[in-house]
Amino acid sequence: MTKTESSSSHIVLDQQIFQDNLVVIKKPLNTGVKLSAVIKGNAYGHGISTFVPLAENAGINHFAVYGIEEARAFAAAREGYILMIMGYISQDDLQWVLQEGYEFYIYDLHQLNLALRIAEAVGRKAQIHVEMETGMNRTGIDIRTLKNCMKSFR
Repeated sequence: MTKTESSSSHIVLDQQIFQDNLVVIKKPLNTGVKLSAVIKGNAYGHGISTFVPLAENAGINHFAVYGIEEARAFAAAREGYILMIMGYISQDDLQWVLQEGYEFYIYDLHQLNLALRIAEAVGRKAQIHVEMETGMNRTGIDIRTLKNCMKSFR
């Protein structure tokens, strides 16, 4: 059991309770479904150095961060794990992400085409997740653009 404290509250991370919760979460999932631990924002304030070993001990080997800074910090501390970057990745950082073999989201056709060109240049397969626009009109590919997006994957 790991305890993180501040002056007014504390958080208790219990390995057995975490393990028990994972059993409940995994039960309805189909075989082969990946479960990813999102550790953005320093594992939501729990501390990456505290939470990641707990998740590893529970069998989690896929992690997700928001930005490139978090990805670089995770990469410096951990090897052999799958990492997914959920936020925007600049053109300058995309080559590093592809060379590392990390998964990432794309939000528009320009970013998709850029990722595919860089992947070809570095000789790596791009591990892409496509974010769909769901009505808030903030980020993601809308349904009209989806057909063009899918042509890029052929």
